[in-house]
Amino acid sequence: MMTRAQTEVLIGVLISVPVAAFCIHTLFRHFSDTGSVIDENRAITMFVLSPALALLVGIGWIANERFFTTRIDGSKGDPGSRMDINQRYLTNTIEQTILFLLAGVSFWFLAPDHAQALLPAMAIWFVFARILFLIGYHIRPSLRAAGFAGTFYPTLALIGADIYHLVNPS
Repeated sequence: MMTRAQTEVLIGVLISVPVAAFCIHTLFRHFSDTGSVIDENRAITMFVLSPALALLVGIGWIANERFFTTRIDGSKGDPGSRMDINQRYLTNTIEQTILFLLAGVSFWFLAPDHAQALLPAMAIWFVFARILFLIGYHIRPSLRAAGFAGTFYPTLALIGADIYHLVNPS
């Protein structure tokens, strides 16, 4: 028998994965459409800048909270506190960003040109899922799962695509 937290995590993952696939596919179709093609420089900038915005949010919130509390000395927040959750958000976002950027840069070089519109689509979804992660975490830690899965599994799929294109060059 699963605990309530385990059930919430499982439901979050089961909902997030198909929603992520749908949203990324929809955005990919938008960026692939001949009427809305973006040039390579804008595509790669959007891909890199989007996770940077997710990091900026976390860094800014923590800095702001430290400034107005006794944590101005840079110490960690108390376990379970708002600052502690924001620090956990930032740590996980750093981890997810590193994987996402490494997988995306590899994809940029390995995938056919027409598939590269996937990167800005995934970047937009990445930011949305990070926000979902943060909001869910503040409500109840187990509710962060949808946001976690929303960034982790698409990145895992991107790594899978990288391996495929590495083994099967066009």
